[in-house]
Amino acid sequence: MVSALYAVPVPHAPPPVPLPFPKGFQMVCHTSDPARLYLDPDPVPLPADPVPLEDALEHAVSLGGQYVEVYEDDLVNPLSQPVLAAERLKLIANIPPDGVPAAPTNLRITP
Repeated sequence: MVSALYAVPVPHAPPPVPLPFPKGFQMVCHTSDPARLYLDPDPVPLPADPVPLEDALEHAVSLGGQYVEVYEDDLVNPLSQPVLAAERLKLIANIPPDGVPAAPTNLRITP
């Protein structure tokens, strides 16, 4: 998991071919702080909710993300609900058709 997902304004690149392992992101901050959320240079003017959340989640999709950890404030915000629902489908589409394979069983840890 990459623990620094930033927002980038449109256009967003199409996602790459799905990876055979889970790839996810954690938002760098909540969307009520868009000046910190966007990679420099910030869009002018800074967009209002729910655009920063959508830009961050679209960035994750374009990087092949399969899941994103968002802050609780963004999760419970009523303006976020349509964005979360739409982006969820895109993140799920980044999961390979056969699903994410199980962890290898041939790895051993020796003292």
